[in-house]
Amino acid sequence: MPGISSASASEALSSIGQPARVVHLFVADSSGVASAPLAEQVRRSLLDFRAAGIAVVVNTSIPQIVSVQLKLQFLAGADTTLIGELARAAVVEHLNSLPVNGTLLRASLFQVLQRFAPNGLIVSDQSVAAPTGDVVPTPGQTIRTRLENVTLI
Repeated sequence: MPGISSASASEALSSIGQPARVVHLFVADSSGVASAPLAEQVRRSLLDFRAAGIAVVVNTSIPQIVSVQLKLQFLAGADTTLIGELARAAVVEHLNSLPVNGTLLRASLFQVLQRFAPNGLIVSDQSVAAPTGDVVPTPGQTIRTRLENVTLI
C-alpha cells in the first residue's frame, strides 16, 4: 500500500491459547511512524481482504531510537576519516531499513562493516562496542537511528 514501508501482524490468543479472532496489525512508513489517516486508509483497504469475522486492529508504529558505538581499526594508509563516516552512514541506513517489530541483530552490524574491509577497515569482534547484544523492540515499535546516534569511540 502506498505510504507503508513495513507492517507486522500478530494474532491475539485467549487465556487458554486459542485464537481470539483478533489480529493486531502494526504499520509504519519509512520513518518508523504512521499517521492516523494512513492507518485509517489501511483499515478501509482491509475490508476487502480480511477473513470473515476476524477483526483487524490497525496500530501505528512509533520509532525506538537506538544508539550504536563503533570502535574501528584500520590498515595503515587507509583514509580513516572517510571510511569512518561511510561506515556510520551505512549503519544508519541499515537500522532505518528494519521493519516494524524487527530485531536489530548485532551480527548484522558486523556484516555492514565488512563491506568496508576492502577499503582498509579491519572488522573484529571489538568493532561494535554497543549495542552489546541483539535489540528487540517493544511490540509496535520500529528501530530507527540518526547519524548523531552512531558514534566512533
